[in-house]
Amino acid sequence: MIYPAFRLIDLIEQLRENGLEPKLMRIVFSKVNSEGKLVLVSCSKGGRSALKVLSPLFIYQDKGEYSHEVQEIYRWVGSPPPGGANPLLLGD
Repeated sequence: MIYPAFRLIDLIEQLRENGLEPKLMRIVFSKVNSEGKLVLVSCSKGGRSALKVLSPLFIYQDKGEYSHEVQEIYRWVGSPPPGGANPLLLGD
Protein backbone atom coordinates (compact mmCIF):
# COMPACT_ATOMS: atom_id res chain seq x y z
CA MET A 1 0.00 0.00 0.00
CA ILE A 2 1.13 3.56 -0.64
CA TYR A 3 0.40 6.24 1.95
CA PRO A 4 1.56 9.80 2.75
CA ALA A 5 4.62 9.56 5.01
CA PHE A 6 3.35 12.21 7.44
CA ARG A 7 0.38 9.91 8.23
CA LEU A 8 2.48 6.81 8.97
CA ILE A 9 1.45 6.57 12.64
CA ASP A 10 -2.24 6.74 11.70
CA LEU A 11 -1.71 4.06 9.07
CA ILE A 12 -0.04 1.64 11.48
CA GLU A 13 -2.77 2.18 14.08
CA GLN A 14 -5.50 1.51 11.52
CA LEU A 15 -3.75 -1.57 10.15
CA ARG A 16 -3.41 -3.09 13.60
CA GLU A 17 -7.00 -2.25 14.53
CA ASN A 18 -8.00 -4.27 11.45
CA GLY A 19 -5.78 -7.27 12.20
CA LEU A 20 -2.99 -6.38 9.77
CA GLU A 21 0.65 -6.24 10.80
CA PRO A 22 3.16 -4.15 8.81
CA LYS A 23 6.06 -6.34 7.63
CA LEU A 24 8.00 -4.26 5.08
CA MET A 25 8.28 -0.49 4.83
CA ARG A 26 10.07 1.76 2.39
CA ILE A 27 10.06 5.56 2.37
CA VAL A 28 9.93 7.37 -0.98
CA PHE A 29 11.87 10.61 -1.45
CA SER A 30 11.78 12.94 -4.47
CA LYS A 31 15.53 13.63 -4.19
CA VAL A 32 18.36 12.69 -1.84
CA ASN A 33 18.12 15.85 0.30
CA SER A 34 14.32 16.07 0.42
CA GLU A 35 11.79 14.93 2.99
CA GLY A 36 10.09 11.57 2.62
CA LYS A 37 6.76 12.09 0.86
CA LEU A 38 5.29 8.60 0.63
CA VAL A 39 5.67 5.31 2.42
CA LEU A 40 5.26 1.86 0.86
CA VAL A 41 4.00 -0.76 3.30
CA SER A 42 3.46 -4.48 2.93
CA CYS A 43 1.35 -6.24 5.60
CA SER A 44 0.27 -9.68 6.68
CA LYS A 45 -3.01 -10.61 8.31
CA GLY A 46 -2.65 -11.68 11.93
CA GLY A 47 1.15 -11.72 11.81
CA ARG A 48 3.56 -11.14 14.66
CA SER A 49 5.13 -7.74 15.10
CA ALA A 50 8.39 -7.58 13.13
CA LEU A 51 8.94 -4.69 10.74
CA LYS A 52 11.80 -4.55 8.24
CA VAL A 53 12.60 -1.01 7.05
CA LEU A 54 14.12 -1.15 3.58
CA SER A 55 16.49 1.30 1.92
CA PRO A 56 14.92 4.57 0.73
CA LEU A 57 13.61 4.95 -2.81
CA PHE A 58 14.77 8.14 -4.51
CA ILE A 59 12.72 9.19 -7.54
CA TYR A 60 15.11 11.71 -9.11
CA GLN A 61 18.87 12.10 -9.47
CA ASP A 62 20.58 15.46 -8.96
CA LYS A 63 20.05 16.51 -12.58
CA GLY A 64 16.29 15.92 -12.42
CA GLU A 65 16.41 12.63 -14.31
CA TYR A 66 14.76 9.50 -12.94
CA SER A 67 17.06 7.48 -10.69
CA HIS A 68 18.41 4.20 -12.02
CA GLU A 69 16.11 2.27 -9.70
CA VAL A 70 12.99 4.13 -10.87
CA GLN A 71 14.00 3.48 -14.48
CA GLU A 72 14.27 -0.23 -13.61
CA ILE A 73 10.83 -0.16 -12.00
CA TYR A 74 9.33 1.36 -15.16
CA ARG A 75 11.01 -1.34 -17.24
CA TRP A 76 9.62 -3.98 -14.88
CA VAL A 77 6.09 -2.61 -15.24
CA GLY A 78 6.38 -3.10 -19.01
CA SER A 79 7.61 -6.71 -18.70
CA PRO A 80 7.67 -8.27 -15.20
CA PRO A 81 10.57 -10.67 -14.52
CA PRO A 82 9.91 -14.38 -13.91
CA GLY A 83 8.47 -14.91 -10.46
CA GLY A 84 6.86 -11.47 -10.43
CA ALA A 85 9.14 -9.98 -7.74
CA ASN A 86 7.94 -6.54 -6.62
CA PRO A 87 10.78 -4.08 -7.26
CA LEU A 88 9.16 -1.34 -5.20
CA LEU A 89 9.63 -3.25 -1.98
CA LEU A 90 12.81 -5.18 -2.71
CA GLY A 91 15.20 -2.44 -1.66
CA ASP A 92 18.61 -3.81 -0.80
